Amino acid sequence: MKKLSQLAPLAIVLAVVTVALWWGLRPAAEPAVKPSPSRSAQFGCEPVEATGGPGTATLTTRDWKVSVKEVRSASDLPREGGGEMNAEAGKVFVIGALDFIRLGSVEASISSEDISIVCRGGSGLTPGYWSTDGERFCFPCSFDVTTEAPSTIVWFAFKVQRQRGASSFAVDYKGAGPLPLGPPTASP
Repeated sequence: MKKLSQLAPLAIVLAVVTVALWWGLRPAAEPAVKPSPSRSAQFGCEPVEATGGPGTATLTTRDWKVSVKEVRSASDLPREGGGEMNAEAGKVFVIGALDFIRLGSVEASISSEDISIVCRGGSGLTPGYWSTDGERFCFPCSFDVTTEAPSTIVWFAFKVQRQRGASSFAVDYKGAGPLPLGPPTASP
């Protein structure tokens, strides 16, 4: 019994060290697009048509200078993980890419919740389709990413009626917009 009572403190120290090592050496979470019950521009938003096209238009916040890199439309989106998402009959996806150039701290993040399609009446709705490469999209999903890179591109998509698919729309980032988005080019 005496030997057992001498081993108890050693067992406790061993358990504490094991937990501390596990905590310190566990893999860090990678910032990534993740599933989310995010609102989508396909529900309850009539996107406004912007005056003007992409070009040199930018919006600026304390941490980022944002411009439109590309806009296109497509009847389907390749799904992250395989397969395709099809726009229902009479609709198309408008796919946009925003180029973020760092102006502030390397700790500044970009969140999907801060990007919105400008809707009629002045409101905005967060797109539900996001991509890290502009090729494969997830839905519904969201992201919050911090990057040390001097610039990064964020891809998103939303659905509109086919007849409006060639229109220019407007996008907002943290209330610094609207920024003209479009008109989209058709995807091959």
